Amino acid sequence: MSQITTPRELKAAFPYMFARPIDPWAFSFARGWFPIIVRACNAIDALVRDDKYQHRFHWVQTKEKFGTLRLYWHARGMKGARVDLVTPTDVRSAVPVPEGKGRDGLVATQIWRIVRAAEEESAHTCIVCGAAGILRRGEWFLTLCDEHAQKRRAKDLEIWFCSEHPDGGPS
Repeated sequence: MSQITTPRELKAAFPYMFARPIDPWAFSFARGWFPIIVRACNAIDALVRDDKYQHRFHWVQTKEKFGTLRLYWHARGMKGARVDLVTPTDVRSAVPVPEGKGRDGLVATQIWRIVRAAEEESAHTCIVCGAAGILRRGEWFLTLCDEHAQKRRAKDLEIWFCSEHPDGGPS
């Protein structure tokens, strides 16, 4: 597969993953984390490739929340939950392994591992440029490299988000 560099290319490469958004703006991609999302999509596709429609995997929502990437998803055989605890200095997330039975449950557990690894990687990756970063508190939590943390303090930080409307809106 050729290198995927835009949300439109990502959705074209994995149409079944983006087929059921909860709303037209469900998919938001930050420039620095886009490669993480692409790797997660590739890994999940490799896992479910032969049975992609049987497993009914799809993203429900992709976004930034509490300074890290959030990838909400659904697959056959999956029941899961998430709890975020926000303290004055940190955010702690509890994401239990999804419950499921049989092959569907095993696949859902493997997908959960891929998704958790992507979300955890975002906590160490600058949302703006993709360089090594740390979760920083300001008006809101953001994972930033030193350069972009400095720009944030100077109120000169631009975060590129691309939300693509399924009917051909912004790309």
